[in-house]
Amino acid sequence: MNIQYIKAGAIIFVGGVNGAALLVRGEMDDAPGLCLIGLTVGVGALYWGVRIMSKVNKYIQPTIVLPLLFGTAGVVCIAGYFIGGVYNEPPAMIFWVLILSIAFLTFGGMQLRQVIKKRCEGNK
Repeated sequence: MNIQYIKAGAIIFVGGVNGAALLVRGEMDDAPGLCLIGLTVGVGALYWGVRIMSKVNKYIQPTIVLPLLFGTAGVVCIAGYFIGGVYNEPPAMIFWVLILSIAFLTFGGMQLRQVIKKRCEGNK
């Protein structure tokens, strides 16, 4: 096993735990700035770890992981909160955020499909 994978996994794990802790703490104290810092730390650690992994394995790319992460979070969180009645914004605003999240998912899915296709062609 390559040491770069262990290093990247440790960065993703520690950054994700710290980001989640800051996000939860900010939510408990009703501090949106702390939530934003937690989200930034978590996503930054994920990007940094994937970037390290991409140096070792050419099939792992940050352009795949981040759009899928943001798209999934947008669709799940925003749609869930909207259905639950948490937002008081006009439905058109929620609609545009959902469209952006679906665009992120589509872009990440297209990138993932291209990588899988290249990898399958390389194994033949």
